[in-house]
Amino acid sequence: MQGVVQKFGDAAWRTTNIAIPPLPALSVPTTLWAYLGGSLAQSQNMVAGAPPITVVAGTPYWPVPGNCVSVGPTSSTLPGGGYLDTGVRDDSSSFTIFLVCRLNAVTGVSKPLENSDPGAGNRGIAISIQQNPTPGLNCVTNGNGINRTLGFPNVTTFKLFGITYDDPTFTMDMWDFTSGTTDHFVGTSFARQLAPSTTFWIGANQAVNTGLANPSDVAFVGKISGSVNATQAQAIAANIRSHMALTGMMV
Repeated sequence: MQGVVQKFGDAAWRTTNIAIPPLPALSVPTTLWAYLGGSLAQSQNMVAGAPPITVVAGTPYWPVPGNCVSVGPTSSTLPGGGYLDTGVRDDSSSFTIFLVCRLNAVTGVSKPLENSDPGAGNRGIAISIQQNPTPGLNCVTNGNGINRTLGFPNVTTFKLFGITYDDPTFTMDMWDFTSGTTDHFVGTSFARQLAPSTTFWIGANQAVNTGLANPSDVAFVGKISGSVNATQAQAIAANIRSHMALTGMMV
């Protein structure tokens, strides 16, 4: 995966510690790869030449032990009343998203990563961790008739997720690598519509950025500008899981 470097060094990489499975070689670029936690400065996009991750509004919360950030709309009364901008655009019809996150509330919906352009009919990619109406991970894409929820219990527990969409075949696959659940769906034969002018936000929806009262705890976000197959997805998940274990988080 071009342009992605390892975040953790020194003793953590000795053979007596956690072995890090390699990332697979891909023919499509990675545009976002960020382990979040500690501070904004420690939570930047690791892809070479990528724009900085910045605070859009409010005050994201960086809890101890420093392996995630609490983010959400500024109207939230819970820690994490603020959200981040990755500066990364919706640049390809096919895409892959990886997340380590959880809902930081007992009900409702949160937005760990989203790019929904309100000026273009909410085109783009909308991702939710939700307790209602069906507990799980929801992904909506505009133009191809896909609105899927990968159901699982315990949405307030950190999990490792993957979503890949292949535009030529209108196919979306979703994985909860922590619980082992999957979803496979073929949408209608229309190309996915990109968000033309917005970028991916962590913690809020561009269209209604004060309307969701529930924050997310987000430990990792990644975006690849193309689809991956199941073998590649499992290899990427193994790499992320090992990195998260170095921070003390088991997913």
